[in-house]
Amino acid sequence: MRLGKKALLRMLGGRIGPDELERTLGVRLEIGRPIHRAHAAFARERVDAIAIRNGAAGLHDVAMLPSLRWSDAMRLFLPIFLVLASSCGSAGGASTFVGSVEGTDIKVGLVTDGGKAALFFCGGPSSFTQSTRWFRGDGAPSAISFTSANWAASGSANGELASGMVNPGIGSSLRWTAKRVSEDGLPGLYESTTDPDGTAGVVVLDESTMQGAMLPKGSTATSVQQIVPILPITRSPDGIRVTVNGATAREIKVVRTRAR
Repeated sequence: MRLGKKALLRMLGGRIGPDELERTLGVRLEIGRPIHRAHAAFARERVDAIAIRNGAAGLHDVAMLPSLRWSDAMRLFLPIFLVLASSCGSAGGASTFVGSVEGTDIKVGLVTDGGKAALFFCGGPSSFTQSTRWFRGDGAPSAISFTSANWAASGSANGELASGMVNPGIGSSLRWTAKRVSEDGLPGLYESTTDPDGTAGVVVLDESTMQGAMLPKGSTATSVQQIVPILPITRSPDGIRVTVNGATAREIKVVRTRAR
């Protein structure tokens, strides 16, 4: 076996100059070959072997790590990125909930979006004149709270459910609950803010069940008007058609409510 001059002298106890600059070399990443001799290129090889080599004398390759080619990585991860981006976009959008107030004929609709909330309570055939009220304003889904005249309403929305308490001016609070519905489906909270008689609110539960009322505004309206469905209830791109039972019955269009 042939030994280098320095190694031979050290074995014999000798020295060759000072040792001040001797050190252990840092770990370097080098591209190695599967075998240490020339070989033909692999056809459509999907994985390149990368050897981690320690530069210290006497140590050799210690691991082999897979490395995806750029085109393969894009094909693998791009669909995942697109799904995540889509879900993030929807999570930051509007959420709509519809339900009822326990022990009453009052229906409730809630829309939350970007720190804003729209909350609507609508009485049934025997209570719509006294038990209908809109609330709008700032309201994080976890902390919704409104007051108006002798009404007070609070609640929170978490995932697929929303719930809270409402006091419709009767001196005691009642519990309300609502379930989340699709933004693209028929069930939801609808409104019309351009009618000369007032602001319409409609809570749609399914294709045959809804409850709504027109709240007066200005000096021309004298009372709350009931809104009834036109069956079967269908939603078109521009909203749904309903009937306002005022002095003279008439049809109007209502659209999905936006929190603002």
